[in-house]
Amino acid sequence: MGVERFKVIVYVCTAANADLSLSRQECIEHAEMYGWDVVATIVDNTGLSAPQGRTGLSEAVERIKANEAGAILTAYRSMISPRQDEYDQIVAEVEEVGGFLAVRDRER
Repeated sequence: MGVERFKVIVYVCTAANADLSLSRQECIEHAEMYGWDVVATIVDNTGLSAPQGRTGLSEAVERIKANEAGAILTAYRSMISPRQDEYDQIVAEVEEVGGFLAVRDRER
């Protein structure tokens, strides 16, 4: 019996007409580099609205809470929020339910 791989949820947030395939692929490659198993990819395509109003991000947090994965992996910090206070709030929320937030790349 082998060791179970660490599970992550890829989360990307973009404007409705933006191409998210590169961000999604970069996250998948990042997960593979660490030996993580991507169990779901969740997309919010409503633009960078307040994180508390995004259904996809709420779903990702709920899936962490349900122990479906141990982390949410996103391509850029700004996909959670460009505002430090909102970003910190989401980090705290994810940690409170037993997971962590992983950012593939710091803002360039």
